[in-house]
Amino acid sequence: MIYEIEKNKNSEFMERHLHLGGKNGREEIEINNRYLKKNGIPWIPVIGEMHYLRVPEEHWEEELNKMRAGGITVVSSYIMWLYHEQNENQFCFTGRRNLKKFVETAEKCGLSVILRIGPWVHGEVRNGGFPDWLLQKEIPLRQNHPEYLKYVKRYFEKIYEQVKDDLFYKDGSIWGIQLENELTDQPEHLHTLRKMAEEIGLCVPVYTVTGWNSKYGAQVPEYDVLPVFGGYPEAPWENHKEKLLPNLHYFFLPARNDSSIGNDLLPQKLEEDRVFRMNYGLYPFATCELGGGVPSMYRRRPHLGPDDISSIAMVKLGCGNNMPGYYMYKGGINDLTDITMQESKETGYPNDCPIRNYDFQAPLGAYGDIRKPWRKLKVINLFLEAFGTLLAPMDACFQKDPITDREDMTKLRYSIRTDGKGGFLFVNNFQRLDSLPEHKNVQFKVPCANGELLFPKNGLRVPTGSYFFFPYYLKADDILIKYATAQLLYKLDHTLFFFSIPGIDPEYCIRREDGSEEIVRPNESDRIIRIENAQGNDLHIITLSMEEAEHFYPSGKTVYIPENADIYRQNNQLIAQTEGDFRVSCKIWNGRAFFTRQYEATEYPKVTVGIKEIEKRELKKKAEIRRICEKELFLGGTKRIKGWQLELPDTGESQEMFIEIEYIGDVLQIYSG
Repeated sequence: MIYEIEKNKNSEFMERHLHLGGKNGREEIEINNRYLKKNGIPWIPVIGEMHYLRVPEEHWEEELNKMRAGGITVVSSYIMWLYHEQNENQFCFTGRRNLKKFVETAEKCGLSVILRIGPWVHGEVRNGGFPDWLLQKEIPLRQNHPEYLKYVKRYFEKIYEQVKDDLFYKDGSIWGIQLENELTDQPEHLHTLRKMAEEIGLCVPVYTVTGWNSKYGAQVPEYDVLPVFGGYPEAPWENHKEKLLPNLHYFFLPARNDSSIGNDLLPQKLEEDRVFRMNYGLYPFATCELGGGVPSMYRRRPHLGPDDISSIAMVKLGCGNNMPGYYMYKGGINDLTDITMQESKETGYPNDCPIRNYDFQAPLGAYGDIRKPWRKLKVINLFLEAFGTLLAPMDACFQKDPITDREDMTKLRYSIRTDGKGGFLFVNNFQRLDSLPEHKNVQFKVPCANGELLFPKNGLRVPTGSYFFFPYYLKADDILIKYATAQLLYKLDHTLFFFSIPGIDPEYCIRREDGSEEIVRPNESDRIIRIENAQGNDLHIITLSMEEAEHFYPSGKTVYIPENADIYRQNNQLIAQTEGDFRVSCKIWNGRAFFTRQYEATEYPKVTVGIKEIEKRELKKKAEIRRICEKELFLGGTKRIKGWQLELPDTGESQEMFIEIEYIGDVLQIYSG
């Protein structure tokens, strides 16, 4: 079956129309209505959220290095007012609250920074980040009320005191600020916050605001901010435990607004002419909350698989996203003082969240574990690192026969990104909690430099649960890859790295300078295809397996592919992290060939964990933390409490251990000490 593309009527290209952008002595950042540019070159920043306040200070550098190894180029973080001024006029910026050190550590790890300064942030934190004392003043909040703005100005000034020295864009790495969060109908207040921030010295090229709203997008000061969007694989904030309707973030759609996508799928008649509708044509498609996971909440506790997360990230690229921002990318732990810091019904919110745990099922867990979503997102992020300049100017075009029913599980879902000459085909045959059918003998008709291209030549099988993107009319070293049925991963000098999608045979249609064409398929025993270009140099096309791609780590002119470990760089050393394995086998590409090396670490002795049931009265002895959490334990009503004591071995400072606890029940709390 042949699948065709609808030719879009894209908005007219505009630049220098937004009051955004800036330059310093090192670089210039610009924003047009399609993409961002750095030093005049199209640029796709890849953003990962990590809350410094929810990660112990001593682990910042290690976790930021893991983020960079996962293809993240920018770290974003909420600044939570409650953490820094829990008691009025008593500010704290030490320990895990040390904002200055966090930004400096990010710079050391090769990451630039976006600060989400609020003052209200949500983030499943108590009061949305507002201190208790501010709520007790009973003044209008989140609007242009003089007394509220007085406190916000003082708070912003304290933030500036921490990061003014060589850290803002003029001299440092902070190039973005998000103002407020999820404020949908107060553009005047958002404008005031930007003006206030600039007057204080919080000056950056890019100011963002969340752009989603219930229907047509948030009302924002149109030319003063970049609205950013999101999409989650699940909705733990729903007030039921039933299966949700099919999630529209698994469809290729032109809509950006998270909450209005369902309305945009079918034509809607406006009830009134004056309903606000965001002018999306002013802005590039940018995100700040692509769900790197979701939290568990008391009444709804979804469990995510790695494909639930990474397929959405790929689909959004196919929809035109030019600034992927993952929330969360690194999970964390809420602090605990004389109050609990989590969102809860007790503090006036509709949901009860875990007291300490903010793991979020993120690619990097709260305790530093590297998870499958980290690997699956990495293949997308590394592609953007190598080919983002090529992809950014490409428009998104959608399928000619659009899907108009969110419960339609039969039609194939696809889109392209193209500049009219070549591009990338995006296909998604995955839907969380549903099984989409296999499609056979599939060909795509796409626009290209010579009119239209029909590929692949002999048709394609699209397996159930697969999602991928393939290049067409891709130029590399004077060689034209007319199409490939393998996913493009990375480029290093004269080597292109692809990886095969399980169930799809990889092939490359190569057009040479004399106009001749050849279908090339990698050999099972030798997956390196060598093609001589006009200068007599070899272009290497390497086809990895998906598992190899997920463990792919480029470093300088070398590529490492460990079989049973994940690699990141720390203090000029390569660190291989494994769970339980003490021997690592690693393939290394030196520019001409692969060779294999074996690495071995000191094997730790086997350990056992003792467990015994204890009396309820013994639990009462955990006085201080128990006092704080006592009232939180009975979220679902009075329940019988059972307790156990874990007896852990002394593993020494150099060994880290994960304990998995199998538990069926309502609420589980673990106390240390």
